[in-house]
Amino acid sequence: MWTPRFVLAGLLPSVFVPASTALAEENVELVQTSNEISEASLLDVDVLAFDPGLSDEKTLRELRKAGIFPEVREAEALYIPVHLARTLQKTGFWGAVRVGPAASIDDLTISGAISSSTGAELQVDVRVIDSRGMVWLDKRYKSKADASVYNVRHLANDPFQELYNRIANDLLARRRKVDQKHVTRIREITLLRFASDLAPTPFSNYLVSAKDRYSVAGLPAQGDPMMARIERLRLRDRMLIDTLDSYYANFYAQMQEAYGS
Repeated sequence: MWTPRFVLAGLLPSVFVPASTALAEENVELVQTSNEISEASLLDVDVLAFDPGLSDEKTLRELRKAGIFPEVREAEALYIPVHLARTLQKTGFWGAVRVGPAASIDDLTISGAISSSTGAELQVDVRVIDSRGMVWLDKRYKSKADASVYNVRHLANDPFQELYNRIANDLLARRRKVDQKHVTRIREITLLRFASDLAPTPFSNYLVSAKDRYSVAGLPAQGDPMMARIERLRLRDRMLIDTLDSYYANFYAQMQEAYGS
């Protein structure tokens, strides 16, 4: 029996995988919260579209030789971040988790690159930094597919779910090492970086930056009218990203239907 990784509209599957050999490496359960977490303790997360790994002609030739279509790899570079974002949302440990095409300023930013994707195996490089510029994760994740998920009866799952669970669990383990004082500081720096980008003259003095690291030099006064205006603009910016996120979600839903085809 041969099972395709993806079948997209107008595209052939990138590779056909013997179902008997496409077994998951391990069963990694997703850690989820059983308690409500206060708003002040939640960090928002931006997940960027992944690098599909099609940067040079040599790579493209190797992919074609292996029967992997570049168009499918590009589609996966959008699918993977959305599924990772949904996995993070399920945990209940994070604030808003959004997917976007380019870096924006948020509490945490997740970027990634597809190193290998054959249908039998997925390998991705994942990097997570906070708004201070501190690296939370910089790691390569690798997993074999759970072939049973390709069955049409299990379309709610992903054949590489354990990989996403490991990323989410590792990120949670790192979060648990950050106390509330530093969570508050991350949130402050997120807003101050957004403010200084929009209005450098009044707000840049509140931040100290060196070698892509940011720290707080001071905070605006309570009730500062300019900061209130900045917060309203940031809300609009988040609404725009929510709109983009919904487009990715629609694309994700179309791709998800292809599993098990």
